[in-house]
Amino acid sequence: MICTILHLEDDDDDSFFFERALSRLQSEGRYRRVSSVDEAIHYFTGTGSFSDRTLNPLPDVLVADSNLGSLKTTGHLMSWLNDREEFRSLIRVMLTGGVSATEADKQLHEGVACVLPKGANLEELTRSVAQVLRLCELR
Repeated sequence: MICTILHLEDDDDDSFFFERALSRLQSEGRYRRVSSVDEAIHYFTGTGSFSDRTLNPLPDVLVADSNLGSLKTTGHLMSWLNDREEFRSLIRVMLTGGVSATEADKQLHEGVACVLPKGANLEELTRSVAQVLRLCELR
């Protein structure tokens, strides 16, 4: 199965390393990145530059950064997704540089399948990305 991953990440370096981890794991899936909650909503709704579903297929997994540098947070996107029946089965993963246990529990309650660490280096991130790919295989 070819897995499509939508990565909500506002940091170019973090996105670069996520792609490197996918490459190390020899992933044959599709990787798409958005850098804001608004852009993610456009992707999910297929509007604007995301209207071509051949180029921008609906994702099997959403991997979202836990700490976006904007007013709209990952939590806003999770709430938006929760309000739409068509996205209830979407696998959602929170990728974090560190959140409290309380925040992780809140995200799990909001529909996130798991909270994974970005890690301090590429090896650690690759382990987390491998878990994302395993979730994809379970779909």
